Amino acid sequence: MRRVLAALLIALLPPTAARAAELVELTARPGQAFRMLVERPPGRAAGSIILLPGGDGDVRLGPDGRPTRLNGNQLVRTRLMYAQAGWAVALPEPAPDIRAASGARGRERVSEAHVADL
Repeated sequence: MRRVLAALLIALLPPTAARAAELVELTARPGQAFRMLVERPPGRAAGSIILLPGGDGDVRLGPDGRPTRLNGNQLVRTRLMYAQAGWAVALPEPAPDIRAASGARGRERVSEAHVADL
């Protein structure tokens, strides 16, 4: 029911609520580049939000920047609503070393390396 309501709200927004989406690649630590989807509202943003989905956080951004995993996650699912409400939204992927290790111990997303990336 919530998904239907969210889809209806997005569909009812006026066409002037268009936003700019960009896939950026960042290198926070040597040899550990990661990608991040950035959604910007038209005009000046009210502020910025970094979305960190739960679990392993690995949204696996496709070539077009759209998440290919965790699409049912509330933050991933509603990211466009934040942008349409006037917020700049960032949805980062974990860096390759964080992604590779997260299945083994599950604590890498609270590691110093992940904090450095963010």
